[in-house]
Amino acid sequence: MPRRKKSWLPWTLLVVLVLGAYAGAVALQAGGVLKLSFELPLVSLFQGFSDKSHRIVVPEGTIAVPVAAQTIPAYTKIRRDHVWDTKRGRVRVIYLPKDQVPEGVFTDLAKIVGRVLDHEKQPGYVFTEKDFYPKGTREGIVAGVPANKMMMLIEAKKITGLHGLRPGDRFDVIETIPVKSNEAQLPNSGKGVYAEAIALEMQLSNWKQQAEVRVVARDASVVSPVGLRAQPTVSASLSRGKTTKIVPVQELYIAVDPAEVAPLSRAIAVGSKVRAVVRSGHAEASESIVVTDLRSNSPFSSFLTSSPAGGASRYSVVEMIGAGERKLVPVPSYDHRPARSMDDSAIGIVPTAGPDSESKN
Repeated sequence: MPRRKKSWLPWTLLVVLVLGAYAGAVALQAGGVLKLSFELPLVSLFQGFSDKSHRIVVPEGTIAVPVAAQTIPAYTKIRRDHVWDTKRGRVRVIYLPKDQVPEGVFTDLAKIVGRVLDHEKQPGYVFTEKDFYPKGTREGIVAGVPANKMMMLIEAKKITGLHGLRPGDRFDVIETIPVKSNEAQLPNSGKGVYAEAIALEMQLSNWKQQAEVRVVARDASVVSPVGLRAQPTVSASLSRGKTTKIVPVQELYIAVDPAEVAPLSRAIAVGSKVRAVVRSGHAEASESIVVTDLRSNSPFSSFLTSSPAGGASRYSVVEMIGAGERKLVPVPSYDHRPARSMDDSAIGIVPTAGPDSESKN
């Protein structure tokens, strides 16, 4: 009995039906009729032959507003790629009713391309004049330096209080210099009936624990926040020779006045305690609020430069020399001369023994 030949017709029809159904689905998705959460293979090929996919249809009564197509970092000059929709092959826009377009929003692409952003722009957001620096600003981190100021690279650990600040945040920088003193270094309070009073004044002035506080930078601003930089360091040993290690360093860029570059550099170089005092970010914050310097107290200040009624000093200090001994003696001041500070006051010298003009001795 002859063997019956196998028929391939049913299988061929099944394959044709499956391919036809898939091709129909691809065509519907390319034409925008079939909405899927994913893109079927070969859709882009169908879109290449479809005039409808490249045709921009603006809904009636709306206006096309260009938006960012990707995350654009601050200090970047806008180019076509920043607003180009690669999937659709055209500028990314959103359609808004004409009466609902906010005032100041750019609808002309020519007003956007070529401008430098002053902050990071997220995808899908429109552009306004407030997003950009003035025309002519250079691209890059130098765009964040305010006019008439200079930028410095600072290691974050050198100035306390800079972590967490964002570009544009403003602050003052103060330098604290401890005044180191001990009993041997304290000035001699001298002798006499007022010596104990001056010694008490020295204790009340807290002579041992004092510090100078100086403002080395005012109204500085952050250009680039604290970031990590890989710094190579070379170490040498007898067993391994020279080896290079990568050490992360936290750094940031700040903007200061030109006259403050040297004082701030000196404060960091000498190892003083340097701290940032952050200013308020409120729009109604007063610009007249400033940090003032604090000078260390002199233990003789209240005795030698002030009086209960004001004006003349209460005490004067004279140097007495006699019997091979020199000593300072505070005495009351009875004149009405203007008060003088320790810097410009003179020490009177009163000899305890000397020639007598009348006796000619």
